[in-house]
Formats: sequence, C-alpha cells, structure tokens
Amino acid sequence: MKIITRRFRAGNITDTSAAGLMTAVSALIRTGSDSADFLIRTLKDKSGSMRWQAAGTLGIIEDRRSAEALITALSDDNLTIRVASAEALGAIRDPRAAKPLIAALSDSNALVRMAAAAALGRIADVRAARALREALKDPDSHVRAFAGAALEGLGAPTLRRRRKLKPKCRIL
Repeated sequence: MKIITRRFRAGNITDTSAAGLMTAVSALIRTGSDSADFLIRTLKDKSGSMRWQAAGTLGIIEDRRSAEALITALSDDNLTIRVASAEALGAIRDPRAAKPLIAALSDSNALVRMAAAAALGRIADVRAARALREALKDPDSHVRAFAGAALEGLGAPTLRRRRKLKPKCRIL
C-alpha cells in the first residue's frame, strides 16, 4: 500500500484503470489528511477520472483545507466532478461553501442541483433557506425532494409541513 500511495502522490501511476485508481484511492483514504495536499492538486489534473476520484476522496477524508479547491471544482466543465465536489463540500461542512452551493442550485443539470441541495442541508447554514425554498419549485422532483429535506434539516417549514392533512376517514 505504501508504494501505491507514494506513486499516486508523485503522479507516477501506471495503472489508471478503475481498479488501479480505486486501489490508490483506498491507500490515500487510509493515510487520511496526510494525502489532502496531493488530492487538492489532483483536482486540477487534466484527467476527468482523476479529478472525480480526488473530489470524492476529499469528501471521505473530510479535510477542511480542501474547501476552496472543491468550491473551484463546482464550476468544472465535467458534470461528475461538479456533483462529487458538491457532495464532498457537504461532507466537509465548511460554511464557506454555502454561497457557491447556493449558486450551484441554478446549475443546468439536476444531479448537480440535487447534490448542492443535499450539501446545503448538511452544512445547515440558514443563509441557504431562501434558495432552498426556491428550489422547491424546481422542475425536477428529485431536486425538490432534496431541497425539502435540507429545509427540514434547517428547521424551516416546507410545503409538506404547512399543508394541513385531513383524515381520509372518521373514527366513530
């Protein structure tokens, strides 16, 4: 494992297959925050799969030093990297990510909007309440569900809570 970790950190990975990358990522997770600097640099790699793995691994490690780099990665051209970055920011729970995640609620892709809503729920920053309420009007039902869950986590009333449910039958 130490050899794989050293090669990964040095950028000397010969096996870039999914299995090879997963082995290297597992080694980095075991080293924890010691690998954060390398993973932050990897977010700028030209390989999309390397950037995606780095973002996901940073979320598992939960190292706050990576917040700025992950915030930058929220605007990556690659959809999977934007999603992984939003998820990682939610795992890290750094309040600096609230504003960029609020902006990500307007992303053109529903998966990014869902990940941003979930991340905002985990960060639990009340500044996100207004944007999450707007996300309840999103055309995608999954985004609406994630926004509602995030709002409930903030303690904000959602449409479901406001609606008074009438019993379907009477008990005599």
